[in-house]
Amino acid sequence: MQKAEFNKKTVTEFDPTVNQANEYKMLGQKMMENDRFVIPKPMTMDELESMVVKYGICD
Repeated sequence: MQKAEFNKKTVTEFDPTVNQANEYKMLGQKMMENDRFVIPKPMTMDELESMVVKYGICD
């Protein structure tokens, strides 16, 4: 991804054979096929803090 960014290209434009390009392709396909138009409800600050306590923070 960093090489693609350095070359001012998307991952798919830079190298469509890498795994990350395939993941983006599958994600796009799933988005296009989605027929469940659900709007997510944002978490409250208490819910977010609870998750941080439970799962920690990535450094």
